[in-house]
Formats: sequence, C-alpha cells, structure tokens
Amino acid sequence: MFSLSFLNSGLLFLAAASVIPLLIHLFARRKPQRIIFSTIRFIKESQKHRNKKISIKNLILLLLRIAIVLFTVFAISRPALKLPFLKKGTSHPRTAIALIIDNSFSMDYLVDSRTELEAAKSMAGQINRMLNSEDQLLVLTLDKAWNNLNGNVISGQIDNNLIERIEITPLPMLFSTVVAEAEEKLRSTHTPNREIYFITDNQIKPIPERTAVSLYILPTSRPQDRMNLSVGNVQPQVSLIDRAAVQTLSFELSNHSDRPFEDAILKLVVGGVTLSEQITDLEPNQKKTLSFTLRPDSTGWYSGYIEVKNERLR
Repeated sequence: MFSLSFLNSGLLFLAAASVIPLLIHLFARRKPQRIIFSTIRFIKESQKHRNKKISIKNLILLLLRIAIVLFTVFAISRPALKLPFLKKGTSHPRTAIALIIDNSFSMDYLVDSRTELEAAKSMAGQINRMLNSEDQLLVLTLDKAWNNLNGNVISGQIDNNLIERIEITPLPMLFSTVVAEAEEKLRSTHTPNREIYFITDNQIKPIPERTAVSLYILPTSRPQDRMNLSVGNVQPQVSLIDRAAVQTLSFELSNHSDRPFEDAILKLVVGGVTLSEQITDLEPNQKKTLSFTLRPDSTGWYSGYIEVKNERLR
C-alpha cells in the first residue's frame, strides 16, 4: 500500500486558488453583439457549430489553468510518495543540518544506565554517521563559550570526539537564541534543504512554535514526571561570634516538579570535603530559604559548593 505525504503540508491551503480560473471563466464571459438579419437560418446553424468548438476550447483552457495552479502548489509543498515495492536508497539530497544538543543541568539526569546527555551524544553520533561528503553539519549546544569555539559549519561528517567532549553547562543560553544562531549560519550555506534537530529531554521551555528553518525535536527518553530540585542564590554573610569570624551561607532550594519531595539531603562541600549536611522536605513547586554555618580554621580563601543529593541527578 502506498502513502503520499507533503514535507511542506502547511502550504496546501494555497490549492484553494485553483477556483480563481473558474471564477474568471464564469464572470468574464463576453456577451455576443446582437445583429438583426432578414433571414438567419444559415447564420444560426453556423453560430451553433462555432459555439460548440469555442465551448470545448474554453473548457480545455479552464482545466489547464486549474491544473497549473494545483501542480504549482503541490510542487512547492514537496510531495513524498512511498511505495512498498521500491527499495530505500542510501543517498539523500544535499542537506545542511544544525544539531543542537541540550546540555543544561537536567540533562545530567540518570535514566537506566546512562544520563540524558550521554543519550543525546549517542543520537548525535548516529545522525553524524548518516551524512555524506556533500552535506553540511553545524553542531551547537546551550553553552555560549562552546559554540564560539566549535560552532562552525563543516562539510561532511565531523570528528565524533567533538561531540563526546560536550559537558553540562551551568549557564545555559535561551533556546530561541541558539535557534536564531543556527538559522543564520545555515542560511550562509546557500543549501536549499536546511533542517534543525534539537536533542533534548524536553525540560527546556519554551520551544518556538514557528521557525524559518524546519525544526525537529528529538527526545532522549520518554516523557515522565521527574524530581527536579535546584540550589541557587547562595549568599555568604560574615558575623562575629565569640570573637571568631563565622560564615553563614544562605541559599534557595527549589522544587520544580509537581510532586512533594521528602528527605532531601543537602551537603556543604568546601575544598572537596563535606563539612555539613541537613535534611528537609519540599512541597510541589515550593522554594525554601535555608542556610549552612561555616567556621573557618584559618584566614584565607575557601572554595566550595552546596548541593542537593539525588540518586537520579549525578
């Protein structure tokens, strides 16, 4: 059984323009001039024969005009016909592709035995291997520094090690900004077939509804309600207690999911050593302000972080 689809199906509404030739035919018909003769028997017979030829000619012209409009609309809609008896070819038209890999914090979420980012890298590698020497490939992430260094259009396949070196970024760019960058760079390739693929866990919002280049979303896993916690807005405050300097580190703990989270374990890590822990509960979509107290043994610079422990988020 064969199937017919259109790559640009949104343009099929233009097929309604095929009624324009019909309307012109109906409303722009010329009225014959009336002439009175003494005897018109022979003239009527001649006119009847002539009108018959004109009607057939006008009908053919009308059908041709309608066909031209329909075929033009179908052509720009890029029809694709699939027949079961035709074997799939190994080649494809020359295409410029932009791969956007989501490397925001949520992509470090563990699904089965690998993270979402590892799954995204694997999918990007499969697409890379499908390209030939005539194709052009652009790989971008949500990391501005990585894009400035590696975001160039390359002919054919790229070194897969470049994809494997992508890491989680703490400051992801807006997805709309990355899409605009991809569209601009694909436009410079002057390739008629241009496509953008976004490999993501579908946690990035919002996704642009309309783009100048066809945008395809490739999910790394099935949609699910995830426990999504984050620590942010850490503020150090120094105070004197018993003539000793004490650092109070206040921070915000946010629950981004629609489910409550019980026994969230928070850790204060300084110099690679866990100095303190605490446990708290969070309601759905709740943001809570908490703090740790740090008593330095000596003066100087200290570096560290506060994290929430999650078996899924490594």
